Parts: sequence; C-alpha cells; structure tokens
Amino acid sequence: MLPTELVCTHAGLEIDTSAAVLDVASRPIPGLYAAGEAGGGVLGNRYVGGGNAVANALTMGRLAGQSAAAAVRP
Repeated sequence: MLPTELVCTHAGLEIDTSAAVLDVASRPIPGLYAAGEAGGGVLGNRYVGGGNAVANALTMGRLAGQSAAAAVRP
C-alpha cells in the first residue's frame, strides 16, 4: 500500500450560487449549469475536493436542477 491523496481538483467551470456557468465576463451562460467537480468558483478560484466534494456535488447538483427546471417553465 502507498499513501494516496485525492485532492487534485484545482479548477473547474466558474459558476454562481445557482450553479449557472459564467462566461469570461462573469455573466451566466443561459441554459448551462455545472455541479460537483465540474463546477468551481463558489468556494473560491481553486476548489480542493476530497471528502467535501460529495457535499458540494449534492448541493450544487440540486441547485443546478432547480435552476434548469425554473428556466424552462412557461
């Protein structure tokens, strides 16, 4: 056995608090959402995953789903 470190996720798509992906001018891109290790920016420019990645994935995944559903409602 060798020691292993699973905290290598250092960046992702920049997202806002609704999990919307932001463009280079920090504006939400309509219809594009990211969560989990694909989305960064909510907890800082560099998000180091590890055990906390599960909570982030669940929370931002739920927000992404809610935001996407709200965007398509008439």
